[in-house]
Amino acid sequence: MTKNIILCLKPVSKALFKMPNQVEQDPFQMNPYDSMALKNLVSIKQTNADIKIICICMGSKSAECVLRRALALGADDAYLISDRLFAGSDTVATAYILGQAIKQFDNVIAVICGVKSIDGETGQVPQGLGERLGIRRIIRADNIIELTDSKITYRKSDTDKTYTMQTHLPVIVRYNNFILKADDISLIAIKRAKKKSIHYLNADDLDVDISRCGLKGSRTKVRKTSKRFDKQKDKVVLEGTTTEIAQKIRDILVH
Repeated sequence: MTKNIILCLKPVSKALFKMPNQVEQDPFQMNPYDSMALKNLVSIKQTNADIKIICICMGSKSAECVLRRALALGADDAYLISDRLFAGSDTVATAYILGQAIKQFDNVIAVICGVKSIDGETGQVPQGLGERLGIRRIIRADNIIELTDSKITYRKSDTDKTYTMQTHLPVIVRYNNFILKADDISLIAIKRAKKKSIHYLNADDLDVDISRCGLKGSRTKVRKTSKRFDKQKDKVVLEGTTTEIAQKIRDILVH
């Protein structure tokens, strides 16, 4: 039986950082933590023919470019969760909507999320998914080593030590490794990805409670957003003894 792995992708604005080898006209790129997770999963799939990698993400039609790239890199299937009722969703509403989407798939052995998205930095969605899907095992992994019928073997880092650990499936994985260098994709892989269908899921498909989606279902409210990033930082040189420098840093933080 095919074992499904759901990888949740977060489209992030190209204004945040520039990834090499990206298509210039694409408005979004893949969250770096998600990129590394996908690369890890594709390598595992090479020795596990019964594994299927399904990528899902929330967004408008313009987010298709992220899913196309995922397909070109080796994902088996792609789903775009898109509905105007989902606009403005915070992490609470997002976890609910993604959870409803994941419930559409059978035999899901693992749900993989980047430990955080670089445009939000909250890191709350994996825990929310675990609660809504009833999966108690939520792990933080730097690298997935092996997936069997019942267990996952992975590495995680803690300060200056690295541990190899194992736990039972199903599991929610908070992937804690990232990549800032895009992999080269062959022209053949790109052409194959363009021929594949990206499936759309809307509110009706997911049978969601509308009051739990979008702005209505969000616990936090965004009053203002900005696409401007100040690249120039004020530089302060601190001189003196260790105690004097520590006091100066304290004064800066206080004021």
